[in-house]
Amino acid sequence: MKTSAQKLGYATEAAVACREYASSHTLASPLVSIIHRDNSASQRVAGKVGMRLDQTLRHSSPVHVVFAMDL
Repeated sequence: MKTSAQKLGYATEAAVACREYASSHTLASPLVSIIHRDNSASQRVAGKVGMRLDQTLRHSSPVHVVFAMDL
């Protein structure tokens, strides 16, 4: 996301819309988000929409973390 658009709630708004769409269309459960380990902003967004840290993918390069939630 462009720096000028950061910290304005757009990512959270998009994440909420994705969660609601997946929930209303029964697309997947659990809903997962795979995020680069160093991307703390995206990890905060995942937490804001109800996702919790599920696992760390240490065998991927670079290392990623998986946030998940049941729908």
